[in-house]
Amino acid sequence: MPTSRINQSSVANKPPSLSLSEAIILLTRKWKFIGFFSTICMVLAGIIIALVPNRYIAGASILPTTNENQSNSLLSMAEGIPGLDMMGLNMNSKSPSLLYPEILTSRMLMEKVLQKEYSYSRGNKLIEQNLFEYFKTDNFDLAYEYLQLHSNVSYDKKNGIVTISVTTKNPDLSAQVANYFVECLDDFNRNQRQTSAGLNRDFVMKRIEEAKSDLSLAEENLKQFRESNLNYYRSTDPELLMMHDRLSREVEVKTQVYLTLAQQYEIATIQAKKEIPIIQILDQARPPSLKSGPARIKTTLIGLLAGIFISSLMVILDYRLRDKTQYDDIKRFVGKLKIVREKPKVEMAEHV
Repeated sequence: MPTSRINQSSVANKPPSLSLSEAIILLTRKWKFIGFFSTICMVLAGIIIALVPNRYIAGASILPTTNENQSNSLLSMAEGIPGLDMMGLNMNSKSPSLLYPEILTSRMLMEKVLQKEYSYSRGNKLIEQNLFEYFKTDNFDLAYEYLQLHSNVSYDKKNGIVTISVTTKNPDLSAQVANYFVECLDDFNRNQRQTSAGLNRDFVMKRIEEAKSDLSLAEENLKQFRESNLNYYRSTDPELLMMHDRLSREVEVKTQVYLTLAQQYEIATIQAKKEIPIIQILDQARPPSLKSGPARIKTTLIGLLAGIFISSLMVILDYRLRDKTQYDDIKRFVGKLKIVREKPKVEMAEHV
């Protein structure tokens, strides 16, 4: 029995739930508070978003030359080299653009982008600074994170197009940074990217230098022998003739080795050039004339809607936490509305 009394007491003290119509009436009676609070939220949102500087997005698109077209041009060039064996050329490889997003977002490439000096105008003033100064930090890790937040690299699997977009507070700076991303990628492909064919070319080049040195030594030995034995071709000494034949054969062998390596070097050079992805700029980044953000009108309206929602919630919570006097008043008002709605029905029934 005591427990049931406690439950009854808690139920009695608990404010009853509001129906939709009752909630609408409650909010309508508090329209002044809701309107005032919503206006304050809208004004605050407008002031805050007005202080946020404009943002500008500039993007560059690149489409690498396909390996098939590049191989055809290299084949045409290789056909003009006499005695070149085309069997050593491997013309089948995957598209190099698959690695471009990883290269563009690497710390090595982004460090170059951060350190470059950019020149752009801000009002009537010419600004020259790197991105460390733009982000106002000397810490590379922080600058690297900021650049990641302000840049985006996307890869379209359907057509292989790679897009680099950069967002800054200045349209000229955004375009310059996006274009420099492309320049760094092209420089990496041409000068720093190590391919198997490139390593093979370097190895063959070293062997050519060794073979050339051996050939020069063999030719010098044969020359000294002939100078020391001017009448060797008339000599009947078998040892002398055998020495001359041995030196001549050595020169022939060294010459053949040198020619073979030279041919292999030409093959490796063509293969290395084939493996270097040639970047074609599909769209160069240009300074945008329109800002990409912030959306001031949209943000102000969101502040208004948020103010309406928060103030309405505050009114309902205030009702739930206070006594039920206000609820009884609303209940009587809703009851009067029901009587007014039902009265015409009763009169119509009596008339019938």
